[in-house]
Amino acid sequence: MFLSETGDAVGWIIFGALLFLIVLGIVLAIVFRSPRVTYVSNDGNVATTVKYKRGVTVCPPRLTRLGYRFDGWYNDREFESPAPETFVAKGRAHTALYAKWVRRTEAESPVERDESSSVQ
Repeated sequence: MFLSETGDAVGWIIFGALLFLIVLGIVLAIVFRSPRVTYVSNDGNVATTVKYKRGVTVCPPRLTRLGYRFDGWYNDREFESPAPETFVAKGRAHTALYAKWVRRTEAESPVERDESSSVQ
């Protein structure tokens, strides 16, 4: 199949060269892949992946959610390992961060203003 009609190894040389190029392409794609952070907001399985340049300082966003207080980003789903406030995007790392939410109590809820009142 890969041998020429004369039985020489030209076909094998071409096959080897193609295989080498495929492997080289895969290795280069892995080596030059940008670091990524997936932010999992835990409010309906919403996840957003963001690519960063290597060496950039990443500051995870602060989120808002009606009826809840954002309690920070965590490295695990069980909220046992808090993520740092900032970190440097390194290498080919793919990091997942999980948002922790705490339901607001009535005392924490912001007071609603009645815009229709004319008290000054």
